[in-house]
Amino acid sequence: MTPPSLHHTLIGMDPQETAGESRIESIPLTQSAARFLRRHSQMIQFYSDMANLAAWADEQERANVKLLALIDEGDAMSSERLESLAKSTRHLEAVKRNRGVILESLISNSVDSFLAYIGQLLGEIFRARPETLRSGQTVRIDQVLEYDDLSELIDWLAEERVVTLTYKGFYDLQADLERALGFTLVPDEDAVREMMYFIEVRNLLVHNLGLINRRFLSRTGADLPLGAPIPIDASLTQRIVKTVGETALSIDARTSMKFGLNRVDVHIAHWSSGPVLVEKGS
Repeated sequence: MTPPSLHHTLIGMDPQETAGESRIESIPLTQSAARFLRRHSQMIQFYSDMANLAAWADEQERANVKLLALIDEGDAMSSERLESLAKSTRHLEAVKRNRGVILESLISNSVDSFLAYIGQLLGEIFRARPETLRSGQTVRIDQVLEYDDLSELIDWLAEERVVTLTYKGFYDLQADLERALGFTLVPDEDAVREMMYFIEVRNLLVHNLGLINRRFLSRTGADLPLGAPIPIDASLTQRIVKTVGETALSIDARTSMKFGLNRVDVHIAHWSSGPVLVEKGS
């Protein structure tokens, strides 16, 4: 896997970033975090490759045009046409025309992967420490009797608890985990507000075609016009992609230590787009 060199006009990644300049380290992660970071890294690489492939196609086209000019000596095409094609960047321009879709997709995928990670991490906690499943929730006897042993019952209870928790808003989820587990997902209040904003931007993109609604304004306190498209640019996208990766690693380190979760050693690189997983043989 190579570092992203996605054109800076698309999402602000540093096009000069190289493997030699990236800081690589080995760190322990839970299975949930390793899965998250693998998917997150693949997403970053995909969008990088898309832009780089377009730039490569333009380069090949320009080289072919120059070769054609030498062979045909301009007979097959007018010199003006050849000169125009020799300067063409039409493939990269096509990517740039769809820049808004690319940025929105990056934001939605980044936030979705982060929220999925939180849900899977909670499942790991509940299975490793079944006593954390204690709550005021009522469980019917017939539901309990559906399972042959205690481990299956715990798996089901953990799954149900995760579903209940992850449907909450981020503030409510944070407060609930503090009460139930004595654990704070994101300790810094400014970071909590920022993550809440990112999640609400994702909700607008996924559920409201990116148009600002009253729910978004009430939850974020943003001073933006109702019904207008949510402002999306490279700077915001870069911040979201980087922040969700760094926040997941921070949560994972603190959670695994507090609850004694099993971890595996993985190699990560620190790029301008945040932490990414470095697979063997990359």
